Amino acid sequence: MARTTGNYSYEMEVRHEKDQNGIKAVPSSYPTHSLTWRGNLARKLRIKNELARHTLAEFFSTFFLMIFIESTVASQALAGQKQDLLLIALGQGLGVTMGIYVSGGVSGAVLNPAIGVAFSIIGKLTWIHTFFYAMAQYAGSFLAASLVYGIMYEPLEVYDGGVRQVVDNANGTGGTGTWWATLPPDHRSIGGAFLHEGACTAFLVIGVLAITDDRNWKPHKGFIPFAIGMVVTTILLGFGANEPVSMNPARDFAPRMFALLAGYPLEMFSINNYGYFWIPIVATHLGAIIGALLYTVCIELHHVPQEEDTPIFPDEGRDREKKPSR
Repeated sequence: MARTTGNYSYEMEVRHEKDQNGIKAVPSSYPTHSLTWRGNLARKLRIKNELARHTLAEFFSTFFLMIFIESTVASQALAGQKQDLLLIALGQGLGVTMGIYVSGGVSGAVLNPAIGVAFSIIGKLTWIHTFFYAMAQYAGSFLAASLVYGIMYEPLEVYDGGVRQVVDNANGTGGTGTWWATLPPDHRSIGGAFLHEGACTAFLVIGVLAITDDRNWKPHKGFIPFAIGMVVTTILLGFGANEPVSMNPARDFAPRMFALLAGYPLEMFSINNYGYFWIPIVATHLGAIIGALLYTVCIELHHVPQEEDTPIFPDEGRDREKKPSR
């Protein structure tokens, strides 16, 4: 094949190869290679639709996150350290970190339906993404609960004697409802539990927005998952000693539903005369929205405007109008 470069022409030996785009000529000096089994599989299975690809990432990362959230509580109970708040807070914070690492570069690792709704309200996520992400997050959380239940089944049989109990018996043992969902303490009213859950979720969203704000002291993106995990751990250490806190409706409702299907009594929902199970759903959404609005109004709106905020700065616009075009 003759090739021309500038005023020079030369002959180049070529061979013809066929790929998914058809037949093309390549220099004979190029090495021949074939796709590995992984490359061939990726070419056949790769999801081209962005929304579907991101939804799958949210499903898998939430599943991965919830494995550690639930297994941390279960393991501490089996080890006789049911009230070891430090280990539980660290374990759950690191679980959040791992979940963000799994899909942060694909979907942004929202992992939380309440945060998705809050992000949509302040314009950081489309509503269609929020809807499909939420469905994936609830499904991932449900699947994680079923896997943890299967792994922990034999120790659980020993722990509760084969009788599934939501709360501890008169001897202070046997209750495993908190392995799957949050339960209200005796000293909490409905209003107090709602305020507690909503406030903690607001604190979480404020921390997430601060850490991911490009115009604030945003850390290197590789450190962001650790920083958000530390926010979760800090909230649990500060507000999780006397009562559990969810901050994520998918973390609470889906495992609660699984526990009911796995043989736990209806008390998983009817505790406090059905006055509690809805709080980790409603309060988390309301708290996330309040936290997002507070950060936006108090911090984000007051950043110094940059060129991408306005097409032309007022002063620069006047200067440009005075300068004659060349």
